[in-house]
Amino acid sequence: MGIMDRVLGEKKEKIKMSGSYFVSGDFVPLLLADDIMTGIYFKTLKGNDKIYRYYNGVYRDDGKETIKEMCMNFLKSSFSIHRVNETIACIQAKTYTDPDEINNNWINLENGLLDPTTSEFKPHTPEVFSIIRIPITYDPEADCPFFKEKLRGKVSENKFNTIQEMFGYCYLPGQKFERAFLFYGPKRTMKSTTLFIL
Repeated sequence: MGIMDRVLGEKKEKIKMSGSYFVSGDFVPLLLADDIMTGIYFKTLKGNDKIYRYYNGVYRDDGKETIKEMCMNFLKSSFSIHRVNETIACIQAKTYTDPDEINNNWINLENGLLDPTTSEFKPHTPEVFSIIRIPITYDPEADCPFFKEKLRGKVSENKFNTIQEMFGYCYLPGQKFERAFLFYGPKRTMKSTTLFIL
């Protein structure tokens, strides 16, 4: 299975290969870049030029490899590394993104995106530049009564709420809150168990 099949899957038919990337005998990388970007979303980080490709709800850092292989498929006998590099430069220029947008304000979960400040939940979208996904399926009705009961039996309500807050911090993208937690107390008060669960 080639990259065209792996990357595009059902989107393969959406790609409109113009078939001609030459004008008056000269290669025009922008034409090829536009064909490659039909049906595939890329984002390029300003500052380091790393290209990410959107696939299955998350951006992966295999953008350059994807573009190279697609150039080979599109250009066939006209393929050259110089033409690939020109095409990559066009895609980078069209998709530059500020690094502050990475994982910004959304938690990427198996079944969608969660805004931790508003509890809004929406389907995955290439508009959200997320490079990590937490392997958890979001269920707003889910509860863990056994854990809560055991924890409440060992700590005060105030500490219980702080522990829940600590769990929440661990799922937030970035480190803008810069918090550290230290468990201190007598034996058998679920310190190690809580850290293990976390």
